[in-house]
Amino acid sequence: MNFHRVTGKIKTSYISEPYSLLTQYKRAYKFLRLVKQNSGKILVLGNRNHFGLNWQAAVSGNGANNVTHHTKLDDQVISSSPKEYSMILCLDPTLFAKSLYRAHLPVMTVATPKELHDHPEIIKMTDYLLPAPTSRHDMALAELLRRETMDVGTKSTAKG
Repeated sequence: MNFHRVTGKIKTSYISEPYSLLTQYKRAYKFLRLVKQNSGKILVLGNRNHFGLNWQAAVSGNGANNVTHHTKLDDQVISSSPKEYSMILCLDPTLFAKSLYRAHLPVMTVATPKELHDHPEIIKMTDYLLPAPTSRHDMALAELLRRETMDVGTKSTAKG
């Protein structure tokens, strides 16, 4: 018997269904547009940088004071958040999943397909999923849908 060693790397990549990706982007951006139109305040948890996701442009409204960014979790911040905020945007769902499980606000998370596969508890605590792009094609699609969805809301309010 001869055994030969195969050199090289095996790469595992997680793929999400394109149609579900589109619907998740549209649903998340429509909700962000509604929060922005109603001058809602957003609590941003975490400081994870997601490559190619322009969530700052989607979240920033007319006033710069509608976003509060917290990098460290405090139980008091989460428990008192319904008094001041309209929604929670979680940039690092693996870190904050336990604390946000029974939050009394809509929770939007930014997660990759690998994170969703490795940590299924993220799905239980999230209300709106904003998928993090994993390639340049996903990044371009996310930006196109963000511009299309966010501009629709500003055009309709400017006319009326």
